[in-house]
Amino acid sequence: MPMGTNEVPAVMGCEYEPGHSGTHIYGVQEEMSASTDQEGELVAVYWWAGWGDGSATPYTISVMDPCPESYGYVPALGEEGMCCLPLDHPGPHSPGGAASE
Repeated sequence: MPMGTNEVPAVMGCEYEPGHSGTHIYGVQEEMSASTDQEGELVAVYWWAGWGDGSATPYTISVMDPCPESYGYVPALGEEGMCCLPLDHPGPHSPGGAASE
């Protein structure tokens, strides 16, 4: 991706909490698009790999909106940490990288 911000690892683990049911996901890329929001800031596009949904396709790559919630106060940051999972995710809010299923 020309404006991607992450290096994608060769092996990906699910970012949902361990033992969850349903599809697994991994945030593969955050791309800064050429679009801007109302304040003139670049808009990020979040790409996710998904697998384990029972389909014949081993995995899918799709764009999902990020969760807008906090996972709690982070003393090292001096502020609330933002959830790094997609919108409407199962389980608790998380900084991401929670599991490896």
